[in-house]
Amino acid sequence: MISARENFPCFLFRVFLLILSQLCFQAHTLTNHANFEFEKSLSSCEKPCYNGVCLNKACVCSKGWYGTQCDHCFGRIRLSENTSSISDGPLDYSSSAKCTWLIEPENSATPLTIRINSFFTECGWDYLYIYDGDSVYGKQLAALCGEQPTQEFTAASGKALVHFFSDLAMNLNGFNVSYESNSCAYNCSSHGSCAAGKCVCEDGFRGQYCEHQVCKLHEKSTENPCHEGHCVDGKCECLSTNVHGETCQTPITSSVWDLIHPANDAPTGKASHASITIDDTIWNIGGEYFDGSVDPNNIDVYNVTSREWSKVAVSGDLPTPRFDHTVVKYKNKIYMYGGVTKTRKRHVTTQAATNELWVFDMTTKSWTEQNHKNETIITAPFAVAGHSAHVIGSEMFVIFGYNPLFGFLHHVQIYNFETDEWSVANISDHVYGRFKHTAVEYTTPSGSTAILVYGGSMWNNTITDSLMQFDTTAKKWTNLPQSGVQLYLHTAVYLNGLMVVVGGRGANMTAGSKSECFSNMVQSYDVACKQWSNMTMAPAELKRYGHVAHVIGQKMYLLGGYDGKMMNDVWMFSPAKCSSTTRPDECRLVSDGTKCVFIDSSCVPFDPTVSYKSTFNSVIKSSSPKSFDECTNTPLRLALKTCEEQTDCVSCASKSGCGWCSSGEQCLPNEQECVDGPGMLTSWEKCSQHNSVASMRPCNMENNCGSCRVSPHCTWYPIDKSSPCVSKEDLSKFFESCHLRKRF
Repeated sequence: MISARENFPCFLFRVFLLILSQLCFQAHTLTNHANFEFEKSLSSCEKPCYNGVCLNKACVCSKGWYGTQCDHCFGRIRLSENTSSISDGPLDYSSSAKCTWLIEPENSATPLTIRINSFFTECGWDYLYIYDGDSVYGKQLAALCGEQPTQEFTAASGKALVHFFSDLAMNLNGFNVSYESNSCAYNCSSHGSCAAGKCVCEDGFRGQYCEHQVCKLHEKSTENPCHEGHCVDGKCECLSTNVHGETCQTPITSSVWDLIHPANDAPTGKASHASITIDDTIWNIGGEYFDGSVDPNNIDVYNVTSREWSKVAVSGDLPTPRFDHTVVKYKNKIYMYGGVTKTRKRHVTTQAATNELWVFDMTTKSWTEQNHKNETIITAPFAVAGHSAHVIGSEMFVIFGYNPLFGFLHHVQIYNFETDEWSVANISDHVYGRFKHTAVEYTTPSGSTAILVYGGSMWNNTITDSLMQFDTTAKKWTNLPQSGVQLYLHTAVYLNGLMVVVGGRGANMTAGSKSECFSNMVQSYDVACKQWSNMTMAPAELKRYGHVAHVIGQKMYLLGGYDGKMMNDVWMFSPAKCSSTTRPDECRLVSDGTKCVFIDSSCVPFDPTVSYKSTFNSVIKSSSPKSFDECTNTPLRLALKTCEEQTDCVSCASKSGCGWCSSGEQCLPNEQECVDGPGMLTSWEKCSQHNSVASMRPCNMENNCGSCRVSPHCTWYPIDKSSPCVSKEDLSKFFESCHLRKRF
């Protein structure tokens, strides 16, 4: 028999179990009640909580998010997962957003791949910055804005800092980004291995990600990149004369773009740099870089024949790094003028427009600054950026640009290489200045040199599509047909009688629009026919702005630029070939980057210095007279031809459909615009007062205090905010009338 003392512990244990079961039941009941209340609170939120929970009819956001729906990124977040994703939120991003993600995976000893899955922000204002490393002092990989394609980046350090910034204006879709540790971008296109964050390509493949197949040196297999050819000594040899391109991929009736694979490593990418051609080389000087990526004083030279990059060893003093400047060559020296200087001290960057003129001696390989001190602030040389420069004879013509004091310069500055003197062209035409335009020079039928100026950013924060011509002999501006495409930061060359325009940045984006931030459009302007046309669109990889282009050997070479990344690639443009046809009716149709005429039973490139008039023998031999008419008679061309025959205001304004531009002394069709000056005169009765001495520049064309006070007949009167720059004469009459009113 068991005693009571022996049963007491068992009794206590049974009591403990009973109490514990009661507590568990109550806890379960309370939990069910809490869950019910929680679910009730969730269902009470009118809109979903994307990155948080709904409590008491309101969203409580997780760390890194804010907003009524927890739908906007906020603050700083550290991510330690080996694979994850980040975004600005499920809806349009907010104004004044500032979001930072520090990606430090546990496996941070291996490279990190960052993938842009989707991206659309306001061009030029809302940016996503990506740095290789754990701070903004690491190597910058990108500054993305606008609409971006799917793309990948490699952070070789295994860590990355990602920062998003938006301004107060537009709110767009935003971005979705993912990352993965221990991999190279694009998996080296499955044609290479990843070593220390860089792709090591298999034989027969090149590119940063092994994305381009190339000819092997002794390729005998039929599997090679040559479409209609075979590999010979590492290059494609076309089997037919009817195709061209690096891989024999395009009929010669069309132009072709080829990405060139340099024989050695290319320099770090840059944009808004300046360049010139010397023989078969392109010299790239200065430019805008990502911070800390390169020595900004490097002179990088690309040889189009050997396809090799090299650096010029420079001795002596060096100019301050700069961008938006110009370089030209005269005799054995390179002249670099203006631009925005960029200095960095203790992580603080200072930028300023300059009027410095530096000279690089190609024999001694050294820079020297020409000391030109302005006698007054209203005398040349003016500090300027985003201008263009052209060597005509022994002079350098500097067209337009931006000055911090005077705004958008309408002046043409002239520097004489022989006398080392500056002057401003005496121009009576009333034009508005602009910057980041393009300008090319060509020889006119009369033998003088003219400069075509296209596009650019204007004083009123608009982008223009206007085309103007400056006669360097007569010092006169005339207006030409607009392109219909507003651009700046584009590039242009003169090729085969055409001004060929590539890329650039379009008109400013507005709410509800989807304006293209980076363009790959290719246009041509026929100088002789005064006609614009669209050419074959360049590859999507050519979407960019701030690039340069040059013509060497009837081919155009395009280098660098910015598309969210600083580019270091080289593209070659080969125009269509006139020899592709022997028929006169087909000859004119060959127009992709070239201009052809049918002469002596052959389709040949048009030479603007040659007259292609019909001869008596050609007519009696039944040669088609139409073959000599190199221009297509569009309605605009016919109207231009009719109006241009009128040489004075009265005859012009009397002609139906024509109007007289007094500032440029030019007769144009009514639908065209004058050279940025006063309105067009379409009534001959108004001509008499405009046919006398050229009028002074209207004061209302000056848009800031500096430029207003430079004009001797104008004064700044900010009471009238709509037009604060007024004529001194008009202001005097105004005060005189006020005085008379007080007397009476």
